Amino acid sequence: MDVEVDKIVGSLGRANDYTAEFLPRVDGDEERWARVMVAVDSPEGVPPVDLYELDGEYYVADGHHRVSVLKRLGVRTVEAYVTSLSRVSA
Repeated sequence: MDVEVDKIVGSLGRANDYTAEFLPRVDGDEERWARVMVAVDSPEGVPPVDLYELDGEYYVADGHHRVSVLKRLGVRTVEAYVTSLSRVSA
């Protein structure tokens, strides 16, 4: 499904690797980020990202670099595999 990139607000397992704006914090990620940038602009594009959805917000399970590049480029939507979660009342 298509997901609005602005609704992707966090990460599962890699929160310390990205800023709040989803820019990479890890040194050495520049080359990978650049390769993803080239792939995004290619005719083939990039594969869907894997997201978890909770209360209308999305969290990246796989595809952190793709989301980072897409946010930086101002892309509005991304193709994604989405797993919906629900809160459990205690």
